[in-house]
Amino acid sequence: MKAIHTLRFAIIGLLMFGTQVEVQAQENTQHYVIMQLDSDRTQDQKATLSRIEALKAGWGEDVKIRLVVHGEGIALYEMAKTKHEAQIKELMEDGVQFVVCRKSMLNQELVPADLIGGVEMVQMGVKEIIVKQEGGWTYFRN
Repeated sequence: MKAIHTLRFAIIGLLMFGTQVEVQAQENTQHYVIMQLDSDRTQDQKATLSRIEALKAGWGEDVKIRLVVHGEGIALYEMAKTKHEAQIKELMEDGVQFVVCRKSMLNQELVPADLIGGVEMVQMGVKEIIVKQEGGWTYFRN
């Protein structure tokens, strides 16, 4: 009876230790998240930026985030339209990468000077998302 009791404690101890090691491993892992936005609706823009802030708050330096905007989503970056310039600049300082689709810019007759400074242009937004996923990035869409 004493041996069974001791064995139970040993098993419980191993299970607890194993769980703790797993949690520590997840906390010390670099995470890569690719997000997209194709909406000019203020509530969609707010929700996307809020989720980015939540990811940064939860993982800090352990998460790398790229937000790809295309189509109507470009309004988030347009100096003449955005309501989120200060928030985007803060997130840029925190390491978040903001990306715009060149094809969408051409379709809307926009030039880089029309956008918030620091936004990176890629040839094709959808291709950027696919390539990042193929490279192991986690895809997240609002």
